[in-house]
Amino acid sequence: ELISNLTNTILSIQEKYELATYLVSSFGDQQRLDYGTGHETAQIIFLLCLYKLGILLDRDIDSGAVALTVLKAYFVCCRRIQSEYLLEPAGSRGVWALDDYQCLAFLFGSAQHIGISVPAQYTIENELNIDLVRSHESYSLFFQGIAYAQLAKDKARRAPFAETSPVLFAFSSKSWIVINRAILKYYESEVLGTFVVARHLRFGTLFPASWLSVNKRKDVPIASSLPVERQNNDISNSPQKENCS
Repeated sequence: ELISNLTNTILSIQEKYELATYLVSSFGDQQRLDYGTGHETAQIIFLLCLYKLGILLDRDIDSGAVALTVLKAYFVCCRRIQSEYLLEPAGSRGVWALDDYQCLAFLFGSAQHIGISVPAQYTIENELNIDLVRSHESYSLFFQGIAYAQLAKDKARRAPFAETSPVLFAFSSKSWIVINRAILKYYESEVLGTFVVARHLRFGTLFPASWLSVNKRKDVPIASSLPVERQNNDISNSPQKENCS
């Protein structure tokens, strides 16, 4: 019923079920009481399904309305839930994560600033440039994410920004387009390319698992074709918990 009211579109029972599954799971796990990049990925899948159904149109995406309105409200809501219910980060990587909970706020936030005269140098020596962050925080997904990440990590560590968020600190010396590309690669490898995250994704008629496995694709080497040293490194570096950016 909620999905029907939100979309104002005639949908099949299967389509409603799939949409509801992605939407509900995008706010965290009700058993484990945690939240991570896998959950925000469910929100992107939900929006993708709306696009496939013709509910979201090209103009909604190209105008930035989806990222700057829908996703902005989603990020704000999730941070409220995290604070109110003290949700655990789902497999946090600590200081080596962009954020204990999210990654996409930084991806879309950095894209938001490409071609706009907003300085990407948001640090002063080892500390965050609070004045710059506050001056753009009201509209910027990126600076909203930084402010929230720093607040959460400051409470726990009381250390310089360069120590609590070294990845975000390293980005501050780059251009927005370089930052955006680096975060996209980070998301592809550390979230979409990680089994412990991907195994929680739900597939159906709107979002089918229709791609070829790496063992069947000729352009992707299988593990047995890699040097022994590379295989050992891949195994030793593989995460044991769900990875959260």
